[in-house]
Amino acid sequence: NLYFEIQKKNLFASEMRDILFLHTELVSSDSDVTNNFYETSEPPFTPNYTI
Repeated sequence: NLYFEIQKKNLFASEMRDILFLHTELVSSDSDVTNNFYETSEPPFTPNYTI
């Protein structure tokens, strides 16, 4: 049972490491791409409460 818990923690840690790695890859990718993405993206969604 303890072995299973350790395996679960290791799996979670490796998933977190993959997510962080992907995040840093996206952030540190070509700055032109990220600049274009932010310029062309729409503003945050603001719901209009019309009744």
